[in-house]
Amino acid sequence: MEARHPFVVTLDADTLFTPATIGCLLEPLSDARVGAVAGNLKVGNQRNLLTALQSLDYLLTLNLERRAFALLHSVPITPGAISAWRRAAVLEAGGFTRDTVAEDSDMALALGRAGYRTVYAPRAVGFTEAPQTVRGLVTQRGRWSFGTLQCLWKHREATLDPRAKGMGMVVLPSMWIAQVVVPPLSLGIWLTLMISPLTPWLPQFVVVAAAYNAVLAVVTGWALRVEHEPLRRLWLVLPFNLAYRPLTEAIALKALWLAARGAPVGWGRVPRAPGPGAQPRAPRRVRRRRPDRAPSAGLPPSSAPGPRSR
Repeated sequence: MEARHPFVVTLDADTLFTPATIGCLLEPLSDARVGAVAGNLKVGNQRNLLTALQSLDYLLTLNLERRAFALLHSVPITPGAISAWRRAAVLEAGGFTRDTVAEDSDMALALGRAGYRTVYAPRAVGFTEAPQTVRGLVTQRGRWSFGTLQCLWKHREATLDPRAKGMGMVVLPSMWIAQVVVPPLSLGIWLTLMISPLTPWLPQFVVVAAAYNAVLAVVTGWALRVEHEPLRRLWLVLPFNLAYRPLTEAIALKALWLAARGAPVGWGRVPRAPGPGAQPRAPRRVRRRRPDRAPSAGLPPSSAPGPRSR
């Protein structure tokens, strides 16, 4: 099917929008310089520890990163699960292609190179279904990492190119570092952590590790406040840093190895657990006191506005 309207909103089959999402996505497109808008994607099926850790990952790695890159009007990934696009800009940039398995990032980078802004709309919230098993997470994140490497190679000429502005001078170099430098460096750090009990510098290493986790906890607390999430989720920082982060870095390292070998990587199939998928969190129930007597003026009790849903 071919879109014919000037603006196109995309979402995945496992993603739910709030009533205000589409309006918030389209609002930045009133500026003719904006080519695409990324929404605020959250995990809607937090049923076990793995999905809870993915929710924290969305908060810290994806949405917080988009907030930073939005300051440069150069968001490098406008997720197909929750984005809005200017049709004319997409066509001018060459349209969506099958060159990569991360077509949303490919198009965002192409729009940046074409002179368009790619921005972030934090109030455009969507709830997606995250993998509930390690196998599903490995499949999904492996495709994400490999697709990002494909996009970096495809747009390598824009790296450090002043004509690409923030996208070329800041965003692309930082993506190269995150995808190529950080995974092997993280592997070295974790190997050092494993052998540290056998070395004389264990106390110094413990101090550095504790300081790092303390800083991460502060950043996580700030991110939770910004996203209006409960601070009780801070306890996830420890398993996130000790187990989840090494797993995702290992997945990225495998994708880097496959890309270096030139091995083909497809979309893959993420296993789905039975039951309802993404579910927006329901508003808190508010207990109301029954009035001692009927009101003499104003709205009757049955007409009073209830609690506002998020």
